[in-house]
Amino acid sequence: MQIKNIGQDARTISRDGIDVPLLPGSALDVELTKDEAKAFEGLGFEVTGEPAKPAPKSKE
Repeated sequence: MQIKNIGQDARTISRDGIDVPLLPGSALDVELTKDEAKAFEGLGFEVTGEPAKPAPKSKE
């Protein structure tokens, strides 16, 4: 999926322990589940593309 900064200010996304700055209008391609995409949308980002399948839950 693609996360795009649609705001007027630079923002930083932390993904897998790495901070990635996003200038206004710039985007980042990452694998996201549907729930993760909704969370980024709730923070004011535009998210497009197909979600990744969530990791299977272990039965321990």
